Amino acid sequence: MPKKRLNLYTVSYMKLKTQTQDTFEFSVLICNAVPTLKRNIRLYEKGIISDLVKPDHYGPLRKLTEDEMNRNNVHLKEMSTGYRAKLSKYVLISNFSFFESYVIDVINEMISFHGGREEFIEKSRKGGENQIQNNDPQLEKVRRKIRRPNNPQHVLMYKNASDKLVERGYRFPSDLLSSYGARMLIQKIGNMNSVDIPNILTDGLHMKIDETRINEFHNIRDIRNKIAHGDSVTLTIPQVTQMSKTLKSLAFDIDQHLLRYYFISESYLS
Repeated sequence: MPKKRLNLYTVSYMKLKTQTQDTFEFSVLICNAVPTLKRNIRLYEKGIISDLVKPDHYGPLRKLTEDEMNRNNVHLKEMSTGYRAKLSKYVLISNFSFFESYVIDVINEMISFHGGREEFIEKSRKGGENQIQNNDPQLEKVRRKIRRPNNPQHVLMYKNASDKLVERGYRFPSDLLSSYGARMLIQKIGNMNSVDIPNILTDGLHMKIDETRINEFHNIRDIRNKIAHGDSVTLTIPQVTQMSKTLKSLAFDIDQHLLRYYFISESYLS
């Protein structure tokens, strides 16, 4: 059964949403500005207009001669060649970086929700330590029954003993290791590479992500890396738009997962 969508968002997600929207709007602006500039250059060359609109930045400091104007227009036309491919690369680099930062930010936001790094680790450690120090004879009597549960004839006894421990809030060995896991998560976030993101989400935060989405993420990451390293990459605006939607959709699901299971206060536990 699908989980009901939470009508909540982290601060980190809202920041990502603003960043990606700004990138999209800038892309729209460029896709309008460049054709307008090219049209105006053609109108100037035909003598229909006598000048181009002065740019906000990078414009000449004085009025150009006709020859200088013509050379400048040629240069502008050269720079506009392939602008959509260049814009596609810059949009992808930006949106991937925003996503990467979001993952770090939202996990840190979750840790801050629980009082910060040291308190987050201490809460996890304290629960295990309290149990280790609990020498209640009745607890040991039950626990002893499943210390070596290797007799098939006693399966029912083992199950009953396990159920009694669960009822008493007993922390089993896998739970006792949670403080170490919390410490490792915090250390990893402090030195995280984008290639680590799927494993952190699935192994560290128990988020279910199907293999197709993981492969899509790594494909986008590989393209981003090629762009950053100066390798030849051919991209279009529609392709990058779809990649950005994929990252944003994954970010939304991460947000929902963390809000549902990790933004839960432990302040009132006895």
